[in-house]
Amino acid sequence: MKNSFYSSQYKPMKDPNCPLCRLVFDNEVKTKIIYKDMIMTITYCETHRDQPLVVLNDHRELPNPIEMNQIRYICEKLFPNKKFRGYMQSIPNHWHDHLI
Repeated sequence: MKNSFYSSQYKPMKDPNCPLCRLVFDNEVKTKIIYKDMIMTITYCETHRDQPLVVLNDHRELPNPIEMNQIRYICEKLFPNKKFRGYMQSIPNHWHDHLI
């Protein structure tokens, strides 16, 4: 899915020491990928296997408002009975959230 608000020259930030960056950029996924586009990757959490994990495809603390709208839209379509947990615990500098 191509997002018109991203230019073709946009390069997301990546931290080689970040496990979420490795998941997004290096495909170090130990569970099933549910959805992936230019903004986010949705997989199942390795620790809480029944919880979908939404990860921003950029190493930063928050998605911008347009990204967050897209994230909410996709998550509501894929998981209509789940809600965002609302906080990051162990990896605070790369935005992600669990759907519970």
